[in-house]
Amino acid sequence: MDLKLNLPEDVADAVRRHIDEVRQDWADHPFGVGDIASQHGLLPLSLDMGGFAALKSDGTVVVVVWDEEPVIEHPVVSVQERDICLYVGSKRYPILARLLPERDPGSRVCPICDGTGKHPLAVQARIDNLLCSCGGFGWLPDSWEST
Repeated sequence: MDLKLNLPEDVADAVRRHIDEVRQDWADHPFGVGDIASQHGLLPLSLDMGGFAALKSDGTVVVVVWDEEPVIEHPVVSVQERDICLYVGSKRYPILARLLPERDPGSRVCPICDGTGKHPLAVQARIDNLLCSCGGFGWLPDSWEST
């Protein structure tokens, strides 16, 4: 399944600009995200212990594994994973919000967070980086049903 996004021209221009500045923007990250992203032409979206998700200027969202040499890049394999990565990335790069699914009136509220977008355990433990399975949306896009 091809999950590549068709980026509107202004969004594509902004992504390219951010990629050009990524080394400097991520310079303070202890695992060299900015260097890796710059070398591979990527815009980091979300981070985890073994790597990060990133957007390429062609609209492809990939997962980068940085704890192996050479650095390995895999395309995301589901619409849900892609959308969640973009949602998290839109917090740092607001223009990416234009790439997110729009909520339909009939969209289901997330049964885990009851629409808050925050996992109940994250709220209870006051953990900011624990995502709900809805990725923070608070609802479940219809496009996730097919993946």
